[in-house]
Amino acid sequence: MLYNWEWIVEPYIGRVQTRNSAYPKIITWSYIWKSIVPGAVDIMDMGRDDFDRSNIDIIEVASLDKFDATQANLIIASHWHWDHVGGSFNNLKTLKDEMGGTIMCHFYDKPDVENMIGIGEVGAVFRDISSAGCDIDSSSVGAFGDPAIGMQVLHCPGHTNGTIALISPSNKLNLLILNNWYALNISLELDDIIGPSENIWDAQSQANRVKSCFANNNYFLYFSHNLPEPFESSYY
Repeated sequence: MLYNWEWIVEPYIGRVQTRNSAYPKIITWSYIWKSIVPGAVDIMDMGRDDFDRSNIDIIEVASLDKFDATQANLIIASHWHWDHVGGSFNNLKTLKDEMGGTIMCHFYDKPDVENMIGIGEVGAVFRDISSAGCDIDSSSVGAFGDPAIGMQVLHCPGHTNGTIALISPSNKLNLLILNNWYALNISLELDDIIGPSENIWDAQSQANRVKSCFANNNYFLYFSHNLPEPFESSYY
């Protein structure tokens, strides 16, 4: 099976392009990394497919090819929108049924995620912890991902109330995965690339939250849709 894969830090974390059936011209990435559980992966987001199971197959094949994994430990929704939880045909629940693991999202987005994929399907939630001017949370499940990654969750509301990003602090990979583009759009005025950011709940709030975490460290930003990457936060 052919698929588009990019390593971010080999062999720990990468991403695979998944289908977005509502907006086929917009690139959508699903992120996959080594789990703390041997032989398993963690996954964030899975594109949108309202017609067939192609995204399920892409993620399962990439997990096996790149990580020799057939099982998932954590399946994370960055926020509740359809193009991140899977679509109406196959979604995070189907991925969980086939690969196992626990579906997770932020506490604020849990009702909406479960309305999309089924009540009771979210097994754990991330909650806010204030740290150094930004909300970083790893308390709900403890450490996750391979120790070499040191992944934590950053709560960056604005796109939705419970939008989260993945952040690997500077003593690890200097990596932040912000799975939507609107916060960056506020600062860089990239409307010509991605369209205007009006009608997005509170993009300025999200931009402020994300930038508050950049005060002491520079990160390389990666996104779920088509923006120039990797983008250094020092220019944010």
